[in-house]
Amino acid sequence: MKKTLLGSLITLAFCSASGTAAMIENGDFSTCDLTSWQTDSDGAAGNPADFTVTGAAPNCAANIYIDNTDAMANTLYQNLDLTASADSQLWLNYDFSVNSELTDQAPLTADYFAVYLNDGSGMTYDYTGNLGTFFGAPDINGEASYTGAFLLDDSFKNQTGWSIEFQLLSNVDMSPAWMTINSVSLNEVTADVSAPATFSIASLGLFLLGARRMNRSSKAGVA
Repeated sequence: MKKTLLGSLITLAFCSASGTAAMIENGDFSTCDLTSWQTDSDGAAGNPADFTVTGAAPNCAANIYIDNTDAMANTLYQNLDLTASADSQLWLNYDFSVNSELTDQAPLTADYFAVYLNDGSGMTYDYTGNLGTFFGAPDINGEASYTGAFLLDDSFKNQTGWSIEFQLLSNVDMSPAWMTINSVSLNEVTADVSAPATFSIASLGLFLLGARRMNRSSKAGVA
């Protein structure tokens, strides 16, 4: 525990993160509509019945449904601004959940979902820049929540034509499933070292390091 704290303090002293430009618009759906987002149902304009926004401003969320209509795939997506400096990182933060009317279904029968980056040609990629999706294509077996962040590979920086896509896909169960997206954001994070803060944190780290060494010496003397 002490070792972890010490390492964290020293790391924080020399690399404090400074958040910056938002690269996804209306990612928290605070407008309580789908402003800046686009919808797709089986390759055509999204069916309004399959895309809704619930909640009250500013705490709204987007919902995608499947098996409410005849659509086999419903997608909510937005083009990305991937402009970034060479010394920065691109972090994708997400908070969403999925749910279904049926649970414990036989394999290959349940509705499922995918989250991925699209290069504009229809190819899907994960956060490492490899073909695929962020979570695979998991079955929706009742309620499940997904919250976290992905560090995008540097190869995405300053690329154009990319989008983030949330997709629900129908299977043979013909019973509704849905996804609720609370928020998604893409942020450029750069190293920002503040001299006074760095000095204070580094001093504390060095103090703990010295105290630990003195403690070791004391124990060695007693032995």
